[in-house]
Amino acid sequence: MKNTITSIFDMNIKPEYLFIHLDAADNMDAIKQMAVNLAKQGVVKNSFIPAVLERERIFSTGLQFDETGIAIPHTDTQHINSSAISIAILKKPVTFQAMGMPDSKVNVEIIFMLAIKTAHGHIKFLQTLMNQLQNKVILHNLINSTSKKLLINNFKSLFNKEN
Repeated sequence: MKNTITSIFDMNIKPEYLFIHLDAADNMDAIKQMAVNLAKQGVVKNSFIPAVLERERIFSTGLQFDETGIAIPHTDTQHINSSAISIAILKKPVTFQAMGMPDSKVNVEIIFMLAIKTAHGHIKFLQTLMNQLQNKVILHNLINSTSKKLLINNFKSLFNKEN
């Protein structure tokens, strides 16, 4: 199957959108760094930055997968110019509130920031991502990517596997 993330979900993933060993003081700092970068790249409008931070304050996106925590911050489509994903492997874990469980905390090592232009695109993309991240090997490979090129290849491989 020759499909890539771009053809399946109409999304872009480029080295400019990725961070290896992002140094962040806390979850909001990590989200802000990623959002500012997407705005500088022209992927999102400047309104995306406060919108994604506010959405995270209200509906946190931390998820626990075995020993590893992930977060998937995103916001409404009106703040997005073109669909893309930014991924950050953190230098050290930061704490997020668990999705749907405000009293639970998750130590997040990798963040997938979604900028999806179509509303229905979120659901399909998230379902596929969640299914693939259940595999410990896949998640381990993503977190241990040592270059942006390797991270892109490991990420794209998630969507080329048969479920």
